[in-house]
Amino acid sequence: QGDLLFVILESDSKIKKIKGGNRPINSQKDRAIILSELSSVDYVVPIPELNDDKDYDDLINSIKPDIIAATKEDPNMRHKQRQAEMIGAKLIEVIGRISDQSTSKISQIISKEEI
Repeated sequence: QGDLLFVILESDSKIKKIKGGNRPINSQKDRAIILSELSSVDYVVPIPELNDDKDYDDLINSIKPDIIAATKEDPNMRHKQRQAEMIGAKLIEVIGRISDQSTSKISQIISKEEI
């Protein structure tokens, strides 16, 4: 839906805060390498840990995308909508969450098998 696809990649410390001490499974560097191999991805932007909405707003203001893509049922959808309105971008919903294929689900399965 756009000319270039930027993927903003959260820091390991932020993922740990959001998802718990045993996460992320793959480091930010490794996740960036994997994402950069996707033909649809033009740029991977690894970010340091951002602490508040202003930090994220500043990042979006610096990139000024025409489109902000969010996963359906994204818990931060209102924030992304606000950002889109702030810069005059369009917010689109992309693929829904695949509940049985998430990293969280895979991690739970592995943890159970290790016992």
